[in-house]
Amino acid sequence: MNKPKLCINCKHFIPDNTNNKYGKCSLFPKIEYNHYHLVNGNTDEDINHNYCSVARGEETMCGEQGKLYKKKYTPRKKKI
Repeated sequence: MNKPKLCINCKHFIPDNTNNKYGKCSLFPKIEYNHYHLVNGNTDEDINHNYCSVARGEETMCGEQGKLYKKKYTPRKKKI
């Protein structure tokens, strides 16, 4: 049996401030236009990211199988 591809072990994982239950995925940004300036007509945009649970639940994103999963790089320890 293969080990499941856990988002917490993926290089695209963005941890949250609690227990990483609400971590986000850097592969799926959401741009939110939240303020329209009446003086110059510009809008402010906030870039946020989808939760990992959303990305894993959508087959058009990472899906249940973790199609876009990339293991985090961990440096090897030198053998003595």
